[in-house]
Amino acid sequence: MSSNAIGFMSYVRADDEHDAGYLTDFRERLSGEVRAQTGMRFDIFQDRHDIAWGQNWRERIRDCIESVNFLICIITPSIFRSDACREEFERFVRLERAVGRSDLILPVYYIDSPLLNDEAQRMADAVASLVAMRNYVDWRNLRFEPLSSPAAKKMLARLASDIRLAMDSRPVEGDPGRRLAFDSVA
Repeated sequence: MSSNAIGFMSYVRADDEHDAGYLTDFRERLSGEVRAQTGMRFDIFQDRHDIAWGQNWRERIRDCIESVNFLICIITPSIFRSDACREEFERFVRLERAVGRSDLILPVYYIDSPLLNDEAQRMADAVASLVAMRNYVDWRNLRFEPLSSPAAKKMLARLASDIRLAMDSRPVEGDPGRRLAFDSVA
């Protein structure tokens, strides 16, 4: 992957491994669908593919989060238990606010999470509360469908369309002539 990633996928590796690489395939198909709809490359950072042998993984992730335009957050019970995922989310929320946007975190509800479903638990957890304020894509039933199924392909097309619209939306706050850095990647 190039250093020009536009998206960052925050997820727990064990969830991807449990589902035989489904989340990795999801990332690849979403990236391809955005490219098909925009004609532009849309790289999505994923730790297992984008951190070189010997690199400091925490530093690489931090640097990447600070340079991407979207956080694609795969919601499972494990993500709320992962210190690294919680830190990624909190860091990106701060970056999103700094550019005056509130539409750059794209949650995908992948595995049912009691923490998110129960209001008392959700309100007691800062990250769960922030996630719950976002409109999410419900992938819980699609998780059992191949990504090549018509239902999954239609949902991926919808997600790519939503990303395309966010890419075309309003400029960065404080600099009316500057949009997010999407058009710099060809």
